[in-house]
Amino acid sequence: MRVKFFPSSRISPFLVAGWGLGLYEQSTTQLDGRANPVPRELVHGAFGFGGGVDVRVWRLLALRGEARDFYTGTQTTMLRPLRVGSTMWWPSVPLYFAGTE
Repeated sequence: MRVKFFPSSRISPFLVAGWGLGLYEQSTTQLDGRANPVPRELVHGAFGFGGGVDVRVWRLLALRGEARDFYTGTQTTMLRPLRVGSTMWWPSVPLYFAGTE
């Protein structure tokens, strides 16, 4: 879900959030060559969130900068449970088509 603030303005900040599933696929062997005793495939819930800003350059063209992060359920590893998250930053150039906003 994305919530835009001031959508018709030249500069439009926004927040994003969503949820879904994360699939982990682990190796069948450990680094030392022994069989891996933990489950090979794991599925956990995932929650993502972030925010950014759109800067309109032209009526149908904008520059976008955004940062997002996500967290998933606890993953089973040989050493200890691991909570997984990953922060992502990127610029983009969105195109707007008639009737989309």
